[in-house]
Amino acid sequence: MVTLWDAPFEKALRVRNLERLAPEVRLVLTQLGLDHGETVEKRHSAPLGDPITLRIGAQLFTLRKDVCRRIEVELAPSPAPENA
Repeated sequence: MVTLWDAPFEKALRVRNLERLAPEVRLVLTQLGLDHGETVEKRHSAPLGDPITLRIGAQLFTLRKDVCRRIEVELAPSPAPENA
C-alpha cells in the first residue's frame, strides 16, 4: 500500500482506497472529484512539506498531510504511445 503522501510527485496516480477517511471528509473529496479509480497527480508541496497540491482533472487542490496519509494510491498505467 502506498499513500498519497508517500507517492512520487509528477506521476499519474490512481486512487485505490478512501475508506480510512472520515465519512464527511470522504464526501467532500468525492464531490471535488477525488474518488476511487480517479487519476490524480501530486504537483507541489509547501516549503515545509505540508500541504501538497494535487491536480484532479483540470483543477488544483491542496490537501494536508493527515488527509493524504489516509488515501491509498497506485501508479496509473502509462498511456500507450501513438504511432505516427
